[in-house]
Amino acid sequence: MKRFYIAMMCLLAVGMAACNDDDDKISAPSAVRTAFDKMYPEAKLDGWLGWRGYVIADFELNNEDAQAWYDKSGKWYMTDTEIDYRALPAEVRTAYQNSAYATDWNVGDMERLERAEMQTIYILEVWQGRIEIDLYYTTEGLLAGLQQYGYGDPTWWIPRTVPEAIATYLSTNFEGYQMIQLFVEGGQSEALISHESKAKSVIFNASNAWTSTSWSVSESELPAEVVSTLEGSEYADYIIRSVEFVSDSSGEWYRFALTNGGRNVVVKISSSGDLIP
Repeated sequence: MKRFYIAMMCLLAVGMAACNDDDDKISAPSAVRTAFDKMYPEAKLDGWLGWRGYVIADFELNNEDAQAWYDKSGKWYMTDTEIDYRALPAEVRTAYQNSAYATDWNVGDMERLERAEMQTIYILEVWQGRIEIDLYYTTEGLLAGLQQYGYGDPTWWIPRTVPEAIATYLSTNFEGYQMIQLFVEGGQSEALISHESKAKSVIFNASNAWTSTSWSVSESELPAEVVSTLEGSEYADYIIRSVEFVSDSSGEWYRFALTNGGRNVVVKISSSGDLIP
């Protein structure tokens, strides 16, 4: 995401020294230069950039522009490469073509984000009018998330160490899972994983104890009891924007995001078909 990670820093880093001579163009430590040369011996290096303590190699390889992120000791975290549509895995192309963004939206830049010990992410920028959104896909074509363009933190996708308690819970309860990313914010952690062909969000509290699991579901996956309750409720005429399955200490339930004439509501229905206040 060369344009997102670097060019947008200068536009969005209000009150930060992201674009001054000290933080923008830098001289890389020897350990970083050595690590880069070992990883990309045939790359054409355009220069070095700095961001929040990270050292970023700006380079070209195989006619593709890329940026590799390191810490000052030379540890590699991720490499972001600008690609064209043909370089997307077939699974990602199929997932995009079957999405709501393939018809009424235009597709712009595409990137491949390779990361240490985490899944590779493919980013498609889509736009409609003045709205731009980044779609994040796994190699297998799962939509791992989306973000309005220009509002993301460049360090979101840097791999993070997974605490042992979280790793143990995930391996015990989600056999064969793959880690997409671990987000830590506001005293809780979110493990975003791929499991059984779904992108699942697993939330842990400040003590790394599990609190909830959720993932998106299609209307065709809803239990008959849940559909019947929604159709018999005051929200029967509402349009379903999205549905999530949620499991937490209270049980298992479905979260509906509904809209009708500009009114947006969230409705919760248990797996047995009871409306949850």
